[in-house]
Amino acid sequence: MSVHADSFLRVLADIEDSLTASHIAAFPVWCCKSDHDSERLHQEIAPGGQRDYHHVPVRDEDGHIRTVVYRDDLGGKRGPARKNGRLIGVDHKFEASRPLLDAIVRLKNTGFLLVTSLESGQPDGVSGIINHADLQKLPVRLLLFARLSELEATLREIVTGSDWLIRGDCSNERKYAEGERQRHNKGEEDLPLEQYLNLKGLVAVAQRLNRFVPQERAIEDRLTSLRAVRNHIAHGLEFGNGDTPSPEETVKAVQDAFAIVEWAIRSVVS
Repeated sequence: MSVHADSFLRVLADIEDSLTASHIAAFPVWCCKSDHDSERLHQEIAPGGQRDYHHVPVRDEDGHIRTVVYRDDLGGKRGPARKNGRLIGVDHKFEASRPLLDAIVRLKNTGFLLVTSLESGQPDGVSGIINHADLQKLPVRLLLFARLSELEATLREIVTGSDWLIRGDCSNERKYAEGERQRHNKGEEDLPLEQYLNLKGLVAVAQRLNRFVPQERAIEDRLTSLRAVRNHIAHGLEFGNGDTPSPEETVKAVQDAFAIVEWAIRSVVS
């Protein structure tokens, strides 16, 4: 985010810059030994079992993680865990100090991340792990809320000082804002009317001012998705469909939420 004179936007920038992969990673990472029995491991990590894990790193005798066991691969498998694990690639390792948003993007192709840090004490530096379930944690919501708040604050700046209050094509938004001001203000000093516009109204006014100019098609669908993300964060709902979304559904839902907000931010004409 660029440096901005508005103190609120500077606070949002500080929040985004300070959130890292370490804020959602699970420490320490639980690993099984290379000779761990696969049948017993399957029972241990089954849903409702001792450890409800989708991915279990296998730490070899030399202290390095080279393979990870996937719970979905273990059904009916026998033998040592090292024979039933999948080799990790360089993309599976991620530094704890790197930005949280970068970790969310990386998860799209990896499914999990082995988090490294100098303080790990392990030969390979791996100290934690990020799975799909970690995307439901508060730091992810905080980051998404900061991006949404940045969008809303920028749109309000665009609207402030413009001629939107006297434009005929903004009459519906003006009536909405007047109604909100009357509903919320009980004898208190009135704030500028644009402060009572919701996200939908801000976008509508900015469009008419030619300051919100999306390049992509299906704009209405995207704006509906944007409002849905705003409501999702406001009501603390989990990402994904249903009570127990799959790992793929969770990762996709989080990435889609960030993508639609980034699309809206890119559509603002400075």
